[in-house]
Amino acid sequence: MSAHFRGFVCALASVLFGGVTIGAGFPIQFRTERAGFVSLNIYRSDGTLVRPLLSVQRFPAGVHKVVWDGEGAEPGEYFWRGLFHEGVGLKLRGWAAHGGDLPWEMPDGTGTWGGTTGVPSAVAADEKRVYLGWSRAGAGNSIVACDLEGRAQWTHRRTKGESECASLAVDEGVVYVLGGREGDSMGDAMYKLSAKDGKPVPWPNGAFDLKITALWPADSTTKPDRADAMAVRHGHIYLTFTNAEFIAVLEAKTGDYLQTVVGAPPGMIDVVATQSDLPDAPGKLVDADFAVISLGGGVLGKVLFAHDPVWVLTSELTPMEREVNITALSVIGDAGKFHRHEAFVGLGAPFHQVQARPLLDTEGYVWSVGRPGGRPLLGPWVPESLRAIRSVALDASGRLWVAESDAFPQRISVWDTTGKQGTLVREFFGPATGLGGAINPLDPDLMFGQGCEWRLDRKTGRASCLGVVTREFLTMARYAVGENGRAYLVVREQREARFSVNIFERVGDGDYHLRARIFDADKNGEEVTSTDGATQTMIWSDENGDGLSQRDEAHAAPGVVAIRVEATAQDLTLQAERSGKEAAYWLLRVKSWTACGAPRYEFAEPHRAPEVGPASADGRLILGSVATDAGGLLSCREVATGRELWRRAVTDGEHREALPLCSAHLDDPIRNVWLVKVKGGTWHLVNEDGFDVAQFLEGDAVKVAYPARALPGADMTRAKMPDSDVQTMAQAVDGKLYLQAGESAYWNLEVTGLDKVKALPGGKIVIPLEGRAPARP
Repeated sequence: MSAHFRGFVCALASVLFGGVTIGAGFPIQFRTERAGFVSLNIYRSDGTLVRPLLSVQRFPAGVHKVVWDGEGAEPGEYFWRGLFHEGVGLKLRGWAAHGGDLPWEMPDGTGTWGGTTGVPSAVAADEKRVYLGWSRAGAGNSIVACDLEGRAQWTHRRTKGESECASLAVDEGVVYVLGGREGDSMGDAMYKLSAKDGKPVPWPNGAFDLKITALWPADSTTKPDRADAMAVRHGHIYLTFTNAEFIAVLEAKTGDYLQTVVGAPPGMIDVVATQSDLPDAPGKLVDADFAVISLGGGVLGKVLFAHDPVWVLTSELTPMEREVNITALSVIGDAGKFHRHEAFVGLGAPFHQVQARPLLDTEGYVWSVGRPGGRPLLGPWVPESLRAIRSVALDASGRLWVAESDAFPQRISVWDTTGKQGTLVREFFGPATGLGGAINPLDPDLMFGQGCEWRLDRKTGRASCLGVVTREFLTMARYAVGENGRAYLVVREQREARFSVNIFERVGDGDYHLRARIFDADKNGEEVTSTDGATQTMIWSDENGDGLSQRDEAHAAPGVVAIRVEATAQDLTLQAERSGKEAAYWLLRVKSWTACGAPRYEFAEPHRAPEVGPASADGRLILGSVATDAGGLLSCREVATGRELWRRAVTDGEHREALPLCSAHLDDPIRNVWLVKVKGGTWHLVNEDGFDVAQFLEGDAVKVAYPARALPGADMTRAKMPDSDVQTMAQAVDGKLYLQAGESAYWNLEVTGLDKVKALPGGKIVIPLEGRAPARP
């Protein structure tokens, strides 16, 4: 465009807009009745996108004037279109798998719960608090200190690397942690925290950690590198070493080694302070520690230690029932307000119970909790049952806290200990792993996450567990609706180096039946989980409803393909892709259904898709991400023809990596819409016309804003964008959109304001040949 022509355009703009020069280019005028947000695009006459001019830009009410510079556009006819809304945002409905009051982390560290890469591993209590430990925290915290109602008071994790906790104890205002350091195994070191605020308490040499290997003299014949369990009482630390078959006694303040007690292989241990007379001085009371130790095979050892110097006054072995596996111990002694002179004993398989046993008669029990046999591994939730009991502690109100080291779900339960049978007081779940979360489109109060189904409480926002669907490691989950009107859960499961896709039908609360499975196999049709050996992809659909794969129920796809669960449509359409020399992408639609409700897929006549990415909800379009020298671009294509309708940067002027996640279909003027995550930026709703309909969640920590309280209805529009890419979007039967997001919790968010999105009238723009004036908008 010549300087003469650009000057002419500038003069024309001055005339059109009352003598105000707004710069060289093609003027566009529009009106907003109210203050709100405008997105505006320029299109060619064939409807393909030239460029986004405005992306969710705020304007006051009134008449507005913007200019398209026309750079790079050929002479010809163009037109502009726009969208307006008063604000599209996110409203909190609730969350699952997080026991704290705030299911997100605030800048001051509050709001975090336990460790996202571990399981509940330890619990201890004193007069004011309960201290909870997680086996590993790649994110989140390995230690959470709560009041007696479970409200977090402080949290702790190591400053770098993974933070671990094998055992917890509290004595004289100090919390002792048997945990690991970065790169080491759990239980290889001890460190101390202030019970009041969680601040580190150094050892006398100034070090934070006391390494287990540092305890042994250079000439020691036995040098275990990790301890198995720990108890601290009356200024002494007791460590058990099961394989080495001894107990080490240390001075709690200094970590100095005091004594070794050799005997049967010790396991769990707890100690209470008491007084006892000495064998050589009857009637003279001295301070002593009474220890109860699990010795394997259902044997409880009882040892009375003198204090100064440390030595064993007496010991006794008490066998319990046969085939008992003692997994947790907590001893209540003279100073106990409740259950004095009793031991709470956690039993593993096959019992899965906690029992209170008198210290003087541990062969019988006076109280128990947990149904015999424990909680089922899969199926509807049984809250009154226990599983994988790892640690127990009685709080100052007489309630028993139980850490259950199960990942599906992670649970810490609290029990009333009055009477002979315990009753459940509350459950604390989580934290979430951030993987495999989804919202049910038939009922948005139902969620999936951590292998379980959850139901939101609309008043509190908290979710209760309904059941365990799967115990496999999942990297993605989405709900879909079958032609029978039932909800189906599609998950991507990782087994070693391979991924498979499982499709479950929801038949009741927490009750899901496996209906179909797609997996890599060898030439004989046997599943392959290693990097090598796969020659075909098998598709299994359950014909007889038994949930088991028979050979005549499966058929092979041509070659090895990968199924994209993140691209699953809510009608159970899947997307498959094949890499290598014969790279291809298909949309896999359900061809038919078995009698028990399993979908049948057929590869024989694939519907070829032109791009990697989620298909639109109506199946016409695919939105993919294209890498260029300048960065990432979004590309929208027609499925039937492969024709590219538009290509654009998701953020104007910045070619950031963008990942399309899910799709939905809304009323005019939006129609097909995709949820797009921009690396280091925000989430975008992009529609089939290339409009940025809305932006929410923040990648910039400075711009993150959370509500003061986590209550249903709270504004989450500027909450932190999760680091993970596996968040999902669901469109409910009422047409509303819901997002599952979050890192240490599975958030349930409703997209608000979409019903008020309006189209701007639009207009025509003509770029003339050289020397001709542009058409008036």
